[in-house]
Amino acid sequence: MGKWVFEEAVCTCSRTAFYAPKFYLTFNVSLQQLYDDTFLDFMEKTLKKYQIDGSNLIAELTENFMDEQKEKLEHFIESCHKMNIKIALDDFGSGYSSFRMLLQYSFNLIKLDKSLLTEMSVSEEKKNFISSIVYACHKFGKKVCMEGVETQLQNEIIKEAGCDVIQGYYYFKPMELLSLYKLISDIS
Repeated sequence: MGKWVFEEAVCTCSRTAFYAPKFYLTFNVSLQQLYDDTFLDFMEKTLKKYQIDGSNLIAELTENFMDEQKEKLEHFIESCHKMNIKIALDDFGSGYSSFRMLLQYSFNLIKLDKSLLTEMSVSEEKKNFISSIVYACHKFGKKVCMEGVETQLQNEIIKEAGCDVIQGYYYFKPMELLSLYKLISDIS
């Protein structure tokens, strides 16, 4: 299933690159894919098949398995970077988040869990604290994405915090590929 998802993302990127060269797609990587010794070779062959270099793709890894297979994870991240695929740490701020992960692994994008967005709305102190996380990520050369933005107020709070990317229903709900292609061609 993970290989199919990756190929679909690559195929979509190859189609959208003509209209929107900076458009990118993210795909999730599971722990099972890290265990699969054939997955990285499959990724390389798929990029060659569709004649793209990987720069329009971001692999999302969740923090819950960061310490499961440290060597495999480091190898996967290094291999993705060689293919120009960026790496995102997904759901940061849920569970047992650790700043050590931000220092240990070379992530390009830190995706803040939407639960942090809820906390930002509660008080000025919490908003300032989470804004300082964004600031710290920027100082360390990481881009930051806030997940789960659904209202204009949330969007304003996130923009004020300095997030680089905003994800949520406020902008778009999930859509079929044909609708995505039409949207991209209309914007271009």
